Amino acid sequence: GERANKTLLWAPHHSYSEHWLNFGNFAEVKEEMLEWAGAHADWKIILRPHPFLFGTLTDRKVLSASELESWLNWWNSLANTSIDVSSSSAQIFAQASHILTDGISYLAEWPLAVGKPAIFLENPGHWEFSPLGELAAATAHRISMIGELDAAIAMIDMNENRVLEIAELHAAALPNPGRTANRIVEVVIADFES
Repeated sequence: GERANKTLLWAPHHSYSEHWLNFGNFAEVKEEMLEWAGAHADWKIILRPHPFLFGTLTDRKVLSASELESWLNWWNSLANTSIDVSSSSAQIFAQASHILTDGISYLAEWPLAVGKPAIFLENPGHWEFSPLGELAAATAHRISMIGELDAAIAMIDMNENRVLEIAELHAAALPNPGRTANRIVEVVIADFES
């Protein structure tokens, strides 16, 4: 609805290592996201950190605890930003009009739930996608820096909605919609008859 008209859900992933997935780029873009939020006062931005994100960043010395704390203080001081770690994905999706993620799960969950493309901030060194991951990535608008965020939002707002790609993802991720109960009955009958 209108209330969700300009709400960006920012969902950074926690994988920060070439040894493990390597999708996350929070540390590289956090200052630009602060600037973007400051320059887009008409937007609400909900930061949805992966539950492991902040711990991973400090444990692995990607950021010091004081750097992270300082950044969080800046983020929380803006009128149009928030952090939500407690809502369910469904609850948080219902509030948002757009999603920016560098991770994996929301890349597939958002288009399946909302029928709109995610904006995928792609870390160039990430591990290869699985075939399902490739289908999910194909539904998204891929950007390589925050400077491209406004253009990606504009494309989505012009209904550049990747309908075919989302349908393909849907078919692969949720095959036989509405047919599951029938298939179980068929299998049980066939088993019983044999």
